[in-house]
Amino acid sequence: MRGSLFAGAIVVLVAGACVAAFFVLRDGPTLLADRGASRSDAVEESGAAPADPENAKAGRRRVGDSPAPPPIDDSAVTPDAADGPVTREQRLQWIREWMEIAFDPGYSFQDEWKAQTAIPKFDAGEAIPLLLEFAKSRDEFTPGRADALSMIGDFGARAGPFVPQILNVLLRDEEGRSNLAAVLGRIGEAAAPALIKLLNQDDVELQQRVLSALAIHSSLTREQTDIVLAFMTHADPKLRASAAAVFNGMVEFPDITVPALITAVGDEDGNVRRQALLSLMSFKEQAVSAVTALAAATSDDDAIVRILAVTVLGRIGPAAAGQTEHLIALLSKDPSFWEASVPTALMGIGAPALLAAARAQSADVRQRVIAYLGYVASHDSEHAAAATRQLGSALIDDDSLVRTRAAAALGNVGESAVTALPALLKAARDPHPSVRRAALIAAARVGGGDDDVLSVLIRELTDGPGTARAAAAEALESIGPKAAPAVEALRAALDDRDALVRRRAAEALGAIGKPAGVAASALAGRLADPDVRVTLAAAVALFSVDPPGIAARDTVQRLRVHDDNEIRTRLLVGIGRHPDALWLPVVLDRLEDRSPSVRVAAIRALGDFGALARPHVERLIERLGKERVTAVKIATVNALGNLGGVAADAASTLERMATERDWAQFVRPALDRIRGERPR
Repeated sequence: MRGSLFAGAIVVLVAGACVAAFFVLRDGPTLLADRGASRSDAVEESGAAPADPENAKAGRRRVGDSPAPPPIDDSAVTPDAADGPVTREQRLQWIREWMEIAFDPGYSFQDEWKAQTAIPKFDAGEAIPLLLEFAKSRDEFTPGRADALSMIGDFGARAGPFVPQILNVLLRDEEGRSNLAAVLGRIGEAAAPALIKLLNQDDVELQQRVLSALAIHSSLTREQTDIVLAFMTHADPKLRASAAAVFNGMVEFPDITVPALITAVGDEDGNVRRQALLSLMSFKEQAVSAVTALAAATSDDDAIVRILAVTVLGRIGPAAAGQTEHLIALLSKDPSFWEASVPTALMGIGAPALLAAARAQSADVRQRVIAYLGYVASHDSEHAAAATRQLGSALIDDDSLVRTRAAAALGNVGESAVTALPALLKAARDPHPSVRRAALIAAARVGGGDDDVLSVLIRELTDGPGTARAAAAEALESIGPKAAPAVEALRAALDDRDALVRRRAAEALGAIGKPAGVAASALAGRLADPDVRVTLAAAVALFSVDPPGIAARDTVQRLRVHDDNEIRTRLLVGIGRHPDALWLPVVLDRLEDRSPSVRVAAIRALGDFGALARPHVERLIERLGKERVTAVKIATVNALGNLGGVAADAASTLERMATERDWAQFVRPALDRIRGERPR
């Protein structure tokens, strides 16, 4: 049920029906008395009918005369949060009132979640007896009972002293037994002795649930480990699998657990083999004795077992280097099946394994591992030079896909791959279009504004085939202002017969900015281009080439209502990069666009206008209340954060949202920026 509450909370958020329970919880002499009819009101706001009339009435009854529980915030809800001294009876009354809200289905999802968050923050010695009393007084499968049982697990180790009483309740019926793992597993080591004792009962279903609970533990004693390992040879495969799963993340005694798991890798039951392999992953290099069994498991009939076996070899690391050739052979034999798992495993084993695979005879192998060398060149200082050399050599590979991926990998490495720049410039004349394009873009990323790079890019932009001309312009865009020597070639490219080249040329001029001012009139001439994407690129380029881009005013007004959502979106993105008062009305107009993606772009753009956006913060606040698309609401929160102190008026609204579980992660950083605090 708690999972369904979470899902329900998402639905309520998306529907825009958020209930401001924060204020209800903060004010008044008692929680439920002050709420009055607020529970039924919340149900109406959420668009759902009350469970029944009695449930709706229940929210109006007075539970007690104690002070209201403290409001929930980022700190623990404790009696210290209240004004003045608090008696034990008052604390118990608070817990009872929170339980009323948490377990009665008539309350809103937000209120229920706040209550479920509050109760575990109280003293376990006061709250757990009340939860157990509640569970014992309710029949099996009645509303709230499973939530109460599960909540006991939220106390973690603090519930340790109550394990006997908890077990007494859990073992009473099927509902309790089904919650055994969730409750006792989260209590931790304090529950282990009782769980181990339950394994002695001749009840396979109970034993399986006990093992599931033990799997949540962080550790067991050696004696307890031996008891669990005994179940890995049990006649029932479900128990063998559950026992193997206990050691997923529990690596204290590898001398006895790893051999048992190795044996389980050869079990006749596929699920047992899977669980054993999943647990072996946790042992990493401590599982080196499993290498032979893992190599054999790569031929298993079960596809998942095969993939897991290869993955574990990668987790073992350099100690599994002896299996490099075996892994290369697997990839060569069935590249489509192994194309993700084998290269990843080779990278885990180490750079030498990847380098060996990059020199394999099979083009299928080289194709699938070459890109991983880019990561080595960027992140492995010991092998970066060797990886860069291998990538440079791959630019003359017989296979065009290997050459393309090698060039792309070098581009991702960037300036630190400068030793490969001559090879990239040579590859810029490759007869294969994809190689040529990748090499041109990579050369710009590696060499930047280097004279040789600019010379090659200008040559290709002027005389190359269509794909090369477009790639050269794209590469010049990535260089930015340092590509100023190419302005004349880019201006000429605005008249290219290929629309993609014209668009890329306009975008490159925009990236160069004011140094490309001599091309402003040529850009203005492209505002009437027959291809609307060229028109858009020219207009956005004018924002930076001839700021604020007055020549594009009529074009912008036309594009802001274009039928294509992408055109409107890209226009707003361009305005956001070059915010100017001239374009603010366009942004404000699109805040109500029919397309969520356009609204997101408009909201983000407004967030970049700084002080100019101050008079329009209220519109963003209103958007938070009426917007039904989650992505748009998130963009609104971020935009308010980007505005910082300019959006101070939004702080109270965001503070209310921060009390809602699903919004806290987005809202808190925005609040920090608005308050001028360091983001948490």
